[in-house]
Amino acid sequence: MRKTRFSGLLSFFLAIVLVLSMSTTAFAASSSKYKTSSKMTISLAGDTSGSSNTVTFNFNDYSIPNNATVTKVVINTPLSKHNGVNAIVIDSYHLTSPYDGGWTIPVTSGNSATSYYPAGATVKGTWSLYLNASCYDSGIYPYVTYSSSEYYPPKLTIYYEY
Repeated sequence: MRKTRFSGLLSFFLAIVLVLSMSTTAFAASSSKYKTSSKMTISLAGDTSGSSNTVTFNFNDYSIPNNATVTKVVINTPLSKHNGVNAIVIDSYHLTSPYDGGWTIPVTSGNSATSYYPAGATVKGTWSLYLNASCYDSGIYPYVTYSSSEYYPPKLTIYYEY
């Protein structure tokens, strides 16, 4: 009985020593949310497509580690006002990172998008964003050629690991 307890206790301590001596790699995950001060605007004729102005986001905050890499991005562009009778619908966003190129990200819900496309891109630096949209002619006023939409300053949330 005593030998069984001793061997059980010895096995337990050996298991603890093995677990503590194993090397582990851990990644910390976090996110940074930035809002630009610039509004995005677009003006289109009926039954055409086009791009808005480009806005920038500065992700140079001291709290972002230099080795942080993107795991996911979320873009949100709330509509501020719309002029005209034709509907302008956002088709996609074009997001450019400071070092790793650009991505076209389809809209996932309303005026927002979530994407894993730029995974692995470097977070720090200045990012730029514009939207691609289509204008659908209402047919109500065929001589009204242009409609425009203005969006509140968009918000870009970058999730990252380091």
